[in-house]
Amino acid sequence: MAGKKTKRNRAYFNQLLAGIAMGISACGMTFAMNFPTFGVPSMEKDDSFSTSPDDLRLIGSIVPAGAMVGNFLAGMLVDNIGRKMTMMAGAVLCLIAYVLLACAPSVALALVSRAVSGVAASLAAIGGMIYTTEIVHPKVRDRIGSVSGILANLGMLIAFMSGSVVEWRGMAWIGVALSLPFFFILMYLQESPNYLIKKGRRDEARQVLLNYRESATEAIKEYEELLQATNKASKSTASPKDLFSAPYITPLLTCLILQIAQQLTGITGITNKAVTIFSMLGTSIDPAYCTVMIAIVSMITAVLTSEINARFERKPTLLVSTVFMAMAQVCVGFFLLAKSSGGPLGEWADANSILALGSVLFFYIAFGAGLGPMPWIYMGEGIPSKIRGPASAISMTLSMLSIFVVLQLFDPLIEYFGFHYCLMILAVASSSATFLALSIMLETKGKTVSQIDKHYLDLEKKRN
Repeated sequence: MAGKKTKRNRAYFNQLLAGIAMGISACGMTFAMNFPTFGVPSMEKDDSFSTSPDDLRLIGSIVPAGAMVGNFLAGMLVDNIGRKMTMMAGAVLCLIAYVLLACAPSVALALVSRAVSGVAASLAAIGGMIYTTEIVHPKVRDRIGSVSGILANLGMLIAFMSGSVVEWRGMAWIGVALSLPFFFILMYLQESPNYLIKKGRRDEARQVLLNYRESATEAIKEYEELLQATNKASKSTASPKDLFSAPYITPLLTCLILQIAQQLTGITGITNKAVTIFSMLGTSIDPAYCTVMIAIVSMITAVLTSEINARFERKPTLLVSTVFMAMAQVCVGFFLLAKSSGGPLGEWADANSILALGSVLFFYIAFGAGLGPMPWIYMGEGIPSKIRGPASAISMTLSMLSIFVVLQLFDPLIEYFGFHYCLMILAVASSSATFLALSIMLETKGKTVSQIDKHYLDLEKKRN
């Protein structure tokens, strides 16, 4: 009995460590994405570092551009050198990028380092998402997956807290420190059994499952299911045409629409402008502290989201959170509109600015429970193995392209429409895109990789 308990604990620890590795990579990505909130203003004030407004805008937005390059590389690498080695390449590049940034003597090198950090983040993220989906059992996936969400939001918190006390070079050295644990944990982890079977290394795949499952019976059963699914998939090799043909076009489209919907919320631009937003709302709390509150609330939401995902299906969770998120955006937009209008309405807005702060925080809570994690959850759970590598790369590329476009257009949109109307427009746009995704989205909660693969292989047979 004691031996079975030890085996179960060891298996859970191995899966948890995989989740932590994915979480640290997500932490690094959110740190890089939120670096501009305090890092760019710090660069602007640095007399020893000459920059122009265009330089600063590019430094803030070039990470997604680098990530787009990383997406294409990751799409090839995950199936050629493996999921683990793809993540390892990302870890090494991340270390190099932050050392370069910390020591950058010029804007040119700072831009290179930020672009490389985007490539690194993408390699780690795509490799990690595929890896955790394949190695973590569905019955513990929700709770272990919550570790990634918590650590991702920790990256935001670290960026905000460090940015409020150290200058931008100090933030870069903190980025180096965040990269080291990821590298060392990866050295302990074993390769994905799915990849090993595809490469004909069946004995290794079987041993990995024995190490990562609670019992030998469970491991052997999953090994046989995986072997059968892989053999079926190998008889029908994926081609570029398959990605855009039924039935595989549906999961790909779902993932792409979810990524667009996520960025149509304006989350990246809103976060980068958080200090400005809180200043406009006129809260009595220091705007810098308000940004830290956002990160703390997001971390708490990530913990609660693990329970939500464990109890409820994906589609209802996404629907409810989207409605609440849109309501929060409209409320903040109304407060800003009331404040700018002056008169009795403006006085009311000034007297109730704490409600506006609550609406902003509620927006982050709703985002963290739904559209924040859902594109990544669905990318891991809903895309069949046959197209997972290229589909994940395309999805991540669209995500990074969307972030890049949002960051470039956010200021012009605010100048044209005003912050208040901009928030309301984004609420309508993101909600519409989410409802479209929900109309074609497959429910994936509790389903194994083999079950998802079988579902689409059966649909493919019916079509043929």
